[in-house]
Amino acid sequence: MVGAVLSVSVIGSETSVGRAVVRRLEASGTDVTSATNKADALVHVDAEGTADVDRLRTSLRAAGADVGRVVYLSTAMVYGAWPNNPVPLTEDAPMRPNPGFAFATAKAESERIAVEWREANADARLAVLRPVTVLGGDDDGRLVHLLRDVLPAGVADPIPPVQYLHGDDLADALVLAAIARLDGVFNVAPDGWMSEEEARDLSAGPVRMRLPRGLQPVLGPDVPKDVLPYLVHPWVVANDRLRAEGWTPRYSSEEAFVAGAGVPRWQSLSLGRRQAIALGGVAAAVAGGVAAGVAAYRRLRD
Repeated sequence: MVGAVLSVSVIGSETSVGRAVVRRLEASGTDVTSATNKADALVHVDAEGTADVDRLRTSLRAAGADVGRVVYLSTAMVYGAWPNNPVPLTEDAPMRPNPGFAFATAKAESERIAVEWREANADARLAVLRPVTVLGGDDDGRLVHLLRDVLPAGVADPIPPVQYLHGDDLADALVLAAIARLDGVFNVAPDGWMSEEEARDLSAGPVRMRLPRGLQPVLGPDVPKDVLPYLVHPWVVANDRLRAEGWTPRYSSEEAFVAGAGVPRWQSLSLGRRQAIALGGVAAAVAGGVAAGVAAYRRLRD
């Protein structure tokens, strides 16, 4: 019906991304409702592993054929991080999350469940959004901190390019997918990506050095084995498909990285000043830290 108000149910509205989506929908005149089976659209933004799978299955069962469109927030990590990944990955690339990484595996399973729902409802639309690492939220978990803060120290292999997405850009993408009735899989990422050197230069935290593998037990970060591939192999993505639908990122990877740096007292400084302090103020600490690490390593060998 022309002029009818769109009704949307947001699953995960308690998260920082969910709250941002609700604010944008309400500002656009959309009716945000908690009644899933009475909504025109369902936006699912939960982010936690197997709980996400169960909650999505429950939500889709409640929605049935009454909901005409679903927007599911997945992750670009479902592509997996592999040495032979093209740079960048497009939506045509297969899902092959790294074995043992429960988060990406659960997201891939949730995508499968969502596709089954769509196939069972011929007139329905399903938009699956696959964002890269999202920064700027107030509920970032340990995985986000690892992907943001570890470059990684203690690994002697070349570090792949990285991408960071601002939470505001993700919220914009989710709202667009719901309102514009998008259908299909869409990567969500800023334009381009950062090299390791660019990410290191922007870091306001401790300088992370490339160290021989022998020093990793002494100085390396506590990185779970299932996450390590995402730190040493490429998984950056192209955003052309979502851009073609009218979405435009407002933040670059660099800007999202700075916004999510987690150092509030520095946020009022200019980027140039922050870099100068970060690069100039840690020289003595780096020298001392490396010397201490080498000494500890030698004691372990003796």
